[in-house]
Amino acid sequence: MNEKEFLLKLNSIIITDKYNNDFINNIFNIIKTYLKADEIIYSKFKRNDDPTTNNDFKITSTDILIKLDNSYLIIKKVKKELDNLDFFKEFLTSILNNMFKNIIITDKLKNEKYTDSMLEIYNRLAYENLLKEKEFNHVGIIFIDVNYLGVINNTYGHEAGDLLLKTISSCLKKHFRKTDIYRIGGDEIVIIVKNIAEYLFISKTKDMLTSISNTPYSVSIGVRYEDKTCDLKSSVKVANFLMEEKKEEFRRNNPDKYINKYQVKFIGDKLK
Repeated sequence: MNEKEFLLKLNSIIITDKYNNDFINNIFNIIKTYLKADEIIYSKFKRNDDPTTNNDFKITSTDILIKLDNSYLIIKKVKKELDNLDFFKEFLTSILNNMFKNIIITDKLKNEKYTDSMLEIYNRLAYENLLKEKEFNHVGIIFIDVNYLGVINNTYGHEAGDLLLKTISSCLKKHFRKTDIYRIGGDEIVIIVKNIAEYLFISKTKDMLTSISNTPYSVSIGVRYEDKTCDLKSSVKVANFLMEEKKEEFRRNNPDKYINKYQVKFIGDKLK
């Protein structure tokens, strides 16, 4: 296979929407194999980090340096003889730049697909995809129900309800990554944190509740921690049940706030 044929084939391979680290490493391996090279060094540019002067990446006469927009490749000890090195470098640079630009665009589209645009946390679709994973270790779950959302919407309008949700979401994101937070319904949010120690999870949960208590709003939550689970959906159901218990407890302990079980009395000027 000559250089032009190889580059055209490589260009066709990078056109996909399934980019990940394995894909990128496979592309590098294809290049390394074709050029009969010893290894490929990939690095993003840092301040004062020019590969032609950095001693860690010293360029020799048998190496090929590919400078990309925000990174570079050093193909070490190339043994294949190329008919036109300049053409090869120019074409390969263009191909790899396009690949990394496509990765950025694809990641952005995926992020938009799985993100609740108003709260800037994951949405129901992202949550449903998470449930398909088979095994979770050291996972903390918080099922959150925002109190009074329907009443606030009906009394003060949906803008006030949106403000409530945004305020609660902001409190959650102070203590948990937004990629661990899922809005699965209108006022139902689930936090699922993988690979976290129980003591740290409980501490972060308490800090989260303190942040919420400093707002005009309140939530009911159910908390569950599993050292290991192969059925995340069932674990979330347990947290949901615990949340419902807390909600009933709140109703019993605050009868002055309710006309009946489902109807809240006037909430107050602080929400106007």
